[in-house]
Amino acid sequence: KNNNQVATASHDKTLKLWDAQRWQSTATLHGHEDGVWKVKYSLDGKKLLSASVDGTARLWDVSSKRAGTVLRYHSTKVYDAAINDAQTMAATVSSDKKIAVWDLRNAGQPLFVNEECTASVTSCDFSEDQKAVITCNFDGHVNVIDLESRSMNVDYDTLVLSPDVRENLCYQVKTVRGLPSGGNNFILSTGLGVPNLILYEGWHAEPLHRLETIAMFVGHSTSVRHCEFSPDNSKMLSCCMDHSVRLWDTATKKTSKVLAGHTDVATGCAFLNETTAVTSSWDCRVLLWNLDA
Repeated sequence: KNNNQVATASHDKTLKLWDAQRWQSTATLHGHEDGVWKVKYSLDGKKLLSASVDGTARLWDVSSKRAGTVLRYHSTKVYDAAINDAQTMAATVSSDKKIAVWDLRNAGQPLFVNEECTASVTSCDFSEDQKAVITCNFDGHVNVIDLESRSMNVDYDTLVLSPDVRENLCYQVKTVRGLPSGGNNFILSTGLGVPNLILYEGWHAEPLHRLETIAMFVGHSTSVRHCEFSPDNSKMLSCCMDHSVRLWDTATKKTSKVLAGHTDVATGCAFLNETTAVTSSWDCRVLLWNLDA
């Protein structure tokens, strides 16, 4: 979202823009040739980056509602894409197990590609300091690509401390900005159903020390697909396979409210402000919530 607008993506191959005040669709964006799985705003809200089953990611101008850049490299579906704060770089990840990093000023081909992952790469985001791309994949690994060296700086198996669990599908990594503790923090959503807030410190000589779990949110009984922190980081929303969305107090790590309304897997969420949020689901509905009600 940006301050006045919400963007949604759909398996009908389109994106829609919505007026966040009147809650009416203002535009439908066409261009993808298959379902669109992810859409994200740039930091200033003027661009959208979408990821599609058609194997591409597209950068859209919100004002003109047109795709100015098409990132075309992956051989199969693109699960996610991210754009850096300066809007000069992007990252795309795919079921082809590759992580592609792009220079948006010359986007004919990727700047570089990492091919070390052993499973579909499902999510990506730039670290808060903009020096790394954080990713996760379907074999339960979190990987961090250092942009200066263009190498994989972290390859962390989320099941290393859970020997009795056979698999852990990782669905989302999302940078959490502006925490008082500082550093490069991100929230990880996985099949284990316990969102983890993780600190990445790339300067550690020992790779195992570069990631530190600093908070766990225990309450879901099945997979969590997406998490989002509120603008002041006092709250978090988590979207679950059981169709519910939970509102968390990030100080206590406790659930403050369960939002029940979707009739299929809850897949996405965003805060419009501290008291209003939107959620999306496989039930093909986007719901608007008053979190104080």
